[in-house]
This record gives sequence, C-alpha cells and structure tokens, in this order.
Amino acid sequence: IFEWDEINEWDMYKNGNRQGTAGTEFELMFKLARNHMRLNYAFYYPIETIAYHTARNKSANLALAPHQFSLAGSFIVYDNFRISPSAYYFSPIFGDTKLDNEGEPVTEKMDPIWALNLYLSYEHIFIDNLTLGIGCFDLLGTRSMRPQPYHGYHAPFASEGRTLLARLVYDLSL
Repeated sequence: IFEWDEINEWDMYKNGNRQGTAGTEFELMFKLARNHMRLNYAFYYPIETIAYHTARNKSANLALAPHQFSLAGSFIVYDNFRISPSAYYFSPIFGDTKLDNEGEPVTEKMDPIWALNLYLSYEHIFIDNLTLGIGCFDLLGTRSMRPQPYHGYHAPFASEGRTLLARLVYDLSL
C-alpha cells in the first residue's frame, strides 16, 4: 500500500494484512446467427480488508465501484452493415479527493459513471475480407474523474472523454 506523509513529506510502501473481495457476477448472453447481445452485472464488497476501507463506508473499497452494469451488442442492420452499441454504469465510488486544513485526506462519495459507446462497421466493403468501421466512445462526453485506490490523496485519473475511432481492417484468414 502506498501512502504519503504530508508532515514529513515522504512516501512509503507498506505491506497490509490479507486483502480480498467477495461478490457475484451475472451474465446473460443472446446469440442469433451473426447477432449477439450481452448483459452483465457485478457486485463486489471487501472482506478481511482494513487498508482499503473507506472511513465513510466500511463495505466499500477506495476507488472501486461495488455495482457495475454493462450492456453490449452487435447487430447486422442491412446486408453487411453492423451496428455495435454498448453502455456501462459504475455505481458511486469513494475516493480521497482533497486534503483538509490539517493535511489529512478527505474521503468523498463520487458520482456514478455512465458511458455510452457506438461503433458502426461495414464488412466486405469493395472486396472480401475488408471492413471499414467508425466509432465514438463516451458519446455523452462525461469526462469522469476516477480516484486512485490509495489513502493520502493522489491526483485522480481523468477518463479520455469522447473519443472518435476510424478503422480499416483486412482479414488475411490464414
């Protein structure tokens, strides 16, 4: 576990006691010919964990969403034109977001994270085995901030935000 001592201005690593999580995952998948859809739910909570507990919620680990949902699919709309949408949800997470007046980390509950993505592709465009695709990740442009899983306030990670993708693929089928 990495920690920062603000008073002495030095950092340290220490080995914690046994760490772990318990939980469950559920996945439902539907397939028909060249189309498919997948729904996933995951729930995790800490067990035998002291170092990564949050002060505000002992049933949550720092920077880890206890509930996660995803829905993704890929469907042939017309001929070889495929649409592949996906959506993700991460429940509110806890993280050290700032330091108080005494230099102590402040653990706060952060907003849930939503992500919507869309990828469009056309298979066998012009010639066999050539696929052209375009996509947009984080359609809503949420630019979510994700705290690091350490006590002591470390700068959060920013998501990439809205990302556009163009892809041209030739399948050699070796």
